[in-house]
Amino acid sequence: AGHLCSAFVRRAMPTLLLADAGELYDRPQAVVRRAVMTVQHGLGACEFDTRASGTAVTVVVVLPLAEEQRIVIANVGNCKAVVVARAGARKGIVLAETVDHVPSNSSEAARVTFAGGEVVGDRVQRVGGSEER
Repeated sequence: AGHLCSAFVRRAMPTLLLADAGELYDRPQAVVRRAVMTVQHGLGACEFDTRASGTAVTVVVVLPLAEEQRIVIANVGNCKAVVVARAGARKGIVLAETVDHVPSNSSEAARVTFAGGEVVGDRVQRVGGSEER
């Protein structure tokens, strides 16, 4: 059912992110966090079984401001976003990258445990009532 989870996220995320454009400019991290939590809750209500499957998501929001751009990047699961300079002296240099949410990352395993989940082998068990890989 992973493909169904991915399709659900792909349909829902843009609508949730753009629901309040003003807040997206003022508090983009809060909007992205709320959208991710809403999608996670929505997945739990789907008719297909999400207990043994799921999806990862990377969200990139580019906010054009008067004199500059603000970029907000978030990821959930085993996925990565990388920001690379495309011009100038830093061309080709990685400027920023996200950290994969995988249990082999000790800080991620600690976060899962603190949230009431359990890491068993390479799997995350029972976080928010779901199982994650």
